[in-house]
Amino acid sequence: DKAQANTYENFRIVARKAIRDAMIDRMDRNGGIVSKYLDESDFEDAVLDLIARRIYDEARGQAA
Repeated sequence: DKAQANTYENFRIVARKAIRDAMIDRMDRNGGIVSKYLDESDFEDAVLDLIARRIYDEARGQAA
C-alpha cells in the first residue's frame, strides 16, 4: 500500500494522477467542478490536499 510505504509528500505525488483521472472520469456528471479542478492550479492543489490527506490518514489508521 502506497500510503503505508511513503511519507504524505511522496503519497501526494502518486495520488495527484489517480485523483486527476477520477475527476476526468466524472466530467460528464460534474463538468463545472471538474473543469475548475483541471484549469485552476490553486483549486486543484486545495482539492488534492483534502482528498489525498484523507486517503493517506485512513490508510494509515489515522482517520480524523
